[in-house]
Amino acid sequence: MRKIYLFLLSMVAVAMLVSCGDKETTKAKQAETPVSNLSSDDPMKAVAIVDLDSIMANYQFAIEANDELMSEAENARVNLNQKARALENKMAEFQKKVDNNAFLSQDRARSEAEKLQREQQSLEEQSNQLGMKLQDKQLDLSAQLQDSVDNAIKLLNTDGKYALVLSKSALSGNILYSDPALDITNQLIDLLNERYSKK
Repeated sequence: MRKIYLFLLSMVAVAMLVSCGDKETTKAKQAETPVSNLSSDDPMKAVAIVDLDSIMANYQFAIEANDELMSEAENARVNLNQKARALENKMAEFQKKVDNNAFLSQDRARSEAEKLQREQQSLEEQSNQLGMKLQDKQLDLSAQLQDSVDNAIKLLNTDGKYALVLSKSALSGNILYSDPALDITNQLIDLLNERYSKK
């Protein structure tokens, strides 16, 4: 849904830019004036592009957050695997006892089977809880990242040079081509890292 909304928003913005004034004058003005030279009193404000993949790869906060999340996920996976192996061993031991009629009574065997089922359910619940916890943390970190990017874009655009800042990404890109002169990703990454290092 968000991708469709962003695509439609992009299309509306492009349509507005195209419909502003004479098409040939607009094209000529765009060709003559690089994005970096547009001023806030320009009748046609600039459109800028931000590459989200580059931000994820070069913004120190994004790198650290991703590393932390991956480390936490790996630790949880290792912990759950250890518990699952221990439970499998208990179940194998239980099956051997059943096969060898080692239980003194049916009630004792049933009690042991119920205990193993409770352990298995508990392990599944732990796995689900850890998955939800990691998902919540990922959503929180994504919100922090989005907030950082939004604030940095506002700082970059204090002069009002950009009327529209679009994002592109390999996974969710609606922008199939953009003039490299429109790309402000490196400026944004520098500002993000500068602000992050001051924290």
